Amino acid sequence: MMTFIPDSVRRLVACGIAALLPVVAQAGALDLISSADAGQAVRLALEKGSERAVSQLGRPGGFSDDPSLRIPLPEALQKSRKVLKFMGRGDDLNALENAINRAAEQAVPEGRQVLVETVRSMTLADAKSIL
Repeated sequence: MMTFIPDSVRRLVACGIAALLPVVAQAGALDLISSADAGQAVRLALEKGSERAVSQLGRPGGFSDDPSLRIPLPEALQKSRKVLKFMGRGDDLNALENAINRAAEQAVPEGRQVLVETVRSMTLADAKSIL
């Protein structure tokens, strides 16, 4: 069973996998790697990538300081932003958006164990679908 993994975490994990591929390719060992070894390597890369994601995202500013990861307000509030600012609620909108991002930063470490257990319990088919 694959658990939902946010796109930001997927991108960080993909970077970890991409960093490992040249090492394996340079060694010319792709033909020598068994399916079980390849699955284990993918699991290890995902585990290391998830640890990196948790350390980057699960700290103050992990989401809010990176424009590509910052969680915006829901679309309905985005559409109403001008009206709400006109009504003097602009600071409240900013505070809400900051609170959403802080909550996400605090939640990431809490989900680490679930993410690690999911990676460790991946099947070979799961690993192949990720690649």
